[in-house]
Amino acid sequence: MSSRSRSCWQWLESRVARFGGRKRPRRRSERWDDSPAVALIAVLVGYPLSFGPACWVCSRVPESSYLLDVAGFFYSPILRAWWSADPGTTGNLIAGYANLGAGGRLTVAKMLDGRFCIIQSGWR
Repeated sequence: MSSRSRSCWQWLESRVARFGGRKRPRRRSERWDDSPAVALIAVLVGYPLSFGPACWVCSRVPESSYLLDVAGFFYSPILRAWWSADPGTTGNLIAGYANLGAGGRLTVAKMLDGRFCIIQSGWR
């Protein structure tokens, strides 16, 4: 056994002996060290997952509703991917998820000013 691995084992044994097999109590500042990572993971997972329910709500409001503009602004990266995707891969996945629980058939449109919006293309 090398001296480096021996010292690692000695350090580990001293920790176990010192705390009697219990976990070492965390300092107050250590409790908050994981918060940014948890928040980042929550945003990266929650943002795409919230797109479907937003589309489902948008399918049930009048077309003149302000909610469609807000959803178009908030989800513009996903709408851009839906618009520019090859018909058969990403575009179909996004369209399928958007229309999974929608009251009508939803699609994405590109406005003349470059914005993307969710539109209702007809009822099933």
